[in-house]
Amino acid sequence: MEVKKVFDSADAAALGLLLKPPEYGCGCANEGYDESWLLRLLEQYGSIQAAAYAGCIMLAEDSACRLADGTTLPDLQAYWLRMAKLYRPSGGRCVQRADAPPCEVRGCGDEQA
Repeated sequence: MEVKKVFDSADAAALGLLLKPPEYGCGCANEGYDESWLLRLLEQYGSIQAAAYAGCIMLAEDSACRLADGTTLPDLQAYWLRMAKLYRPSGGRCVQRADAPPCEVRGCGDEQA
């Protein structure tokens, strides 16, 4: 039976720090994200790193906008995609040589008994 990790507000706070948008000195940065959204990300993806990756991808939408007084807010899409690269989970396995017999490399997960 698999034990599911229970996340708490401290985990949500840690994820919130990883998903903190940059500040531009104008006070326009977001104060934070809803804790329930952060907890849902953690429960869905199972770890802080995987939840941070998914959150960065979600936040990487085109966010540039122009206010009524002519002020433009910067587009943060490139920032969030760069941040997602930091948290992207490794899909790595051992890379096996094409001319080698199967499972010659230890630790590749494909060893035969």
